[in-house]
Amino acid sequence: MTVLSLRKLKHWPGVIALSVCAATTAWILERLEEQNITREAVGPDEPDSYMENFVQTAMDERGRLESRLRAKRMFHFRDDTTQLLHPTLELYSDNPKAPWFARADSGWIGAGNDTVLLYGNVSVWRQNREGVREIEVQAPDLRILPKKRYAETDSATTIITPTGVTQGIGMRARLAFGLVELLKNVRTHYDEKR
Repeated sequence: MTVLSLRKLKHWPGVIALSVCAATTAWILERLEEQNITREAVGPDEPDSYMENFVQTAMDERGRLESRLRAKRMFHFRDDTTQLLHPTLELYSDNPKAPWFARADSGWIGAGNDTVLLYGNVSVWRQNREGVREIEVQAPDLRILPKKRYAETDSATTIITPTGVTQGIGMRARLAFGLVELLKNVRTHYDEKR
């Protein structure tokens, strides 16, 4: 080989490296463009993802179980809201009593997971260590603030305990303290045989 041909070969590694970089950049840009087209194809009313047999577990800052949410199906939307089919929610707290459970036909979670709305045949209960329900609250809909252990509804509500049934309109519950309050038109049927 001559000196001239060696000088020509000396530039080829740089040319090859630049060609590989250009091809890689073109490929990445094409993929990003495809992703944008896919994102734009999903409308605001259509889920951007979904899961079946969904389970979400939340722990507090000390690593203790705070809540567990399950659903037959979970649909997540671009605005960071979530819809649930047949959700169940478990809420734990420092209170030594058993956790609160909630179940409904459907549910909705707001962006940030601060608000859970439950719809259709809503049932919220706490059971003792033997698994017997100490109290059950039934309503057609319910708003839960999981971190505050708070629940409320403006709808007709029924509270069932081992000693009776209480009905009223509107309800507020401070679940961490086991306090449930009906707001108006309250009627109680006491039955010590229950």
